[in-house]
Amino acid sequence: DELERQWRRKEAEKAKTDAEAAASLRVAREAQVAIKQQYVELQLQQDKSEFMRVLAAQRDAQAAEQAKTAEEAARRRKHETALRSQIKQKEHAHIEERKAYFEEGAKLDQEAHARRARLDEIKARKLAELQSLGLDEKYLGPVKRLVAAGSP
Repeated sequence: DELERQWRRKEAEKAKTDAEAAASLRVAREAQVAIKQQYVELQLQQDKSEFMRVLAAQRDAQAAEQAKTAEEAARRRKHETALRSQIKQKEHAHIEERKAYFEEGAKLDQEAHARRARLDEIKARKLAELQSLGLDEKYLGPVKRLVAAGSP
């Protein structure tokens, strides 16, 4: 009987030791799982932070690129407007020059016509004076032809 009690006591101690070891292993395993879970959560948080940082940098770069593109487009439009204005001014100046050129030509024609008319008037008056002096017709013939021919 004593032997059996010792055996049962040893078995009980062994079972207790095994149970303690199993409990200790279970606690260690739970701690290990908890640590692993914390590590995974920390890694996820870091990954999320990195993703958000990269996303913000990309958005900033995209916004800067859009601003640069818009600024360049505005600069090109301004340059185009300036060129068109300059072309329009030059066309206007050319038109004005041509107009002045033709006006000058018309003025010169008018002045030449007025000179011819004045000369014709003077010739006619001189012929009338010569006729009133009673000159012979043979002397007046060439003068009459000049008056009748008008100015060249």
